[in-house]
Amino acid sequence: MNEKILRDGSGNLVRAKVDETGAIIEILEVIERAGAEAQAAQQRGQEAERSRVRALTELGNSYGATDLALRCIAEGKAPDDMQRELLAKYAQQRAAKPMAEQVREAEVGLTDREVRNYSLMRAVRALANPLNASFQKDAAFEFECSRAATDKLGKESRGIMIPADVLNRAFSTTTPAAGAGSNIVAQSLLSDSFIELLRNKTWALKRVTAMGGLVGNVDIPRQTDATQAYWVGEGGAPSDSAPALDQIHFTPKSMAAFTDITRRLMMQATPDAELIVRNDLLRVMALAVDKAVLYATGSGGQPKGLLYQTGIHAVQLAEVNPSYQEFVQMETDIAAANADVDGMAYVINARARGAAKTTLKFPGVNGSATIWEQGNTINGYAVETTNQIENGDVWFGNWADYIVAMWGGLDMMVDPYSLSTSGGTRIVVFQDVDLNIRRIGSFTYANKGATAVA
Repeated sequence: MNEKILRDGSGNLVRAKVDETGAIIEILEVIERAGAEAQAAQQRGQEAERSRVRALTELGNSYGATDLALRCIAEGKAPDDMQRELLAKYAQQRAAKPMAEQVREAEVGLTDREVRNYSLMRAVRALANPLNASFQKDAAFEFECSRAATDKLGKESRGIMIPADVLNRAFSTTTPAAGAGSNIVAQSLLSDSFIELLRNKTWALKRVTAMGGLVGNVDIPRQTDATQAYWVGEGGAPSDSAPALDQIHFTPKSMAAFTDITRRLMMQATPDAELIVRNDLLRVMALAVDKAVLYATGSGGQPKGLLYQTGIHAVQLAEVNPSYQEFVQMETDIAAANADVDGMAYVINARARGAAKTTLKFPGVNGSATIWEQGNTINGYAVETTNQIENGDVWFGNWADYIVAMWGGLDMMVDPYSLSTSGGTRIVVFQDVDLNIRRIGSFTYANKGATAVA
């Protein structure tokens, strides 16, 4: 044990015996008693410390992270520091999971047998004919599933909520069970989820980072500035250079899409009828997602698409279609921001592709090749072609830095009135989606007239 002069818990200056950690064991002499102001400051410091420890302990208990809480307490970290670590851990763990595992977090607990017994067309017929007792009875199971899904998601359905279990394991074609009058029963369960099936029909979901099966709002930490290194002299110390962090937020925003079916198709109880309706819904939703990724305005209930994200790179074109030098400029801007990675891609429409196939890289130079290269590439990078792109717009970027968040459950309503003169029925589906980007410098937009938000 050692003797040391220090202040005790009341703020008094004392000579005391302390242990190897500096904790007071015995006060030998009070050298100076603390004044009221010093005692009050000491008390405030103790209360702040108790509050910090209590908040960290509660976070650890709430999220099953007791070890992390103890480490943060020992290192003097604030609750905000622990929240950032928890969010970073959540994002890493979720991104590492296959989509099939992500989306299961929103399931309501249906068995495989119950999922196989779910019929999309039974639900459609019941919604389109609310006064038909027979149709209502046939769809009793589908309505019960809807109630369970709305309870899980904490939101009301506009018509009927198709639970995540069905979307993940049986949003597929069905085959009648043996025997007359049997229910429509899926022959097998798919390993692909609804989002994986949707991904096959959209360029965007093939390229971006998709998070599925979400419940509630989601925040993901994002580093906005890099840690810096410094040269220092003998005995010197580097300046503080902690990385700057913020958060990107995801809140559900309802995307609507619809498909029309004929009266005869709606009355069918065959695998083909369900398959046709499912594929039509997937197709129209894929178009809606593709359009939103780039052009959603961020107002009127829409998420914010890439065009309206502040700070992305912009290249103003000399003509409607880019020259080879302008394609290269799009890449160069991203590289200059240290955001270039393997797997970047251009996104253009069919007219721009046609121009690239007929325009030389270096006009007037003998032997000059066209902008469009072998392997369907430009400037060595892959090209996605979709007529969802406005004429004159060209996009380039690291699409893995774009996040599309999708919540569990598909809200479906039936409109029997819009096509009443032809006897048709309109099926309207609502999917909760949000969009955000992890790194502003990863994208470039090119256009002759307007440029991206700077």
